[in-house]
Amino acid sequence: MKTWQERFKSKVLWLDDSDDSCLIWVGALRDDGRGRFFFSPNKPGAPWREVKAHRVAWELFNGSSVPNGVRLIQECNHPQCVRHWRLDRPSKKLSVDQVHAIRYSARPAAALAVTFGVSVSYVKRIKCGAERASVNRTDGTGHTETGRACA
Repeated sequence: MKTWQERFKSKVLWLDDSDDSCLIWVGALRDDGRGRFFFSPNKPGAPWREVKAHRVAWELFNGSSVPNGVRLIQECNHPQCVRHWRLDRPSKKLSVDQVHAIRYSARPAAALAVTFGVSVSYVKRIKCGAERASVNRTDGTGHTETGRACA
């Protein structure tokens, strides 16, 4: 019987021998086009569970699991690639005042991301009103601000 590592590697297509080539998942796919892998811990009678293939690849090729609270970000445009993923910054919850400061700042998104310790994409989502849309703030005149829409 194959180990889970051997099963996983048998479902990956190596496009070529270069160090930066995509590793294409040829196993089962999720609805979003990304790979899915069925894994059972090495415990007798343990149930099989579905795991995202790129997360298994990360653990297999990096020798460690993805830390709690940290996402993986894909670095290539091929949905079935399980090789080109990197760790994102840990998620950080911002206060209502911080969200307000980001939403109405004229500073560039990259500068705000550094200031508040979040990703540039998160800052952009806040500025577009997509993040914390339910966070409203009264300006003291009874008018409620709801953010501004993206152009």
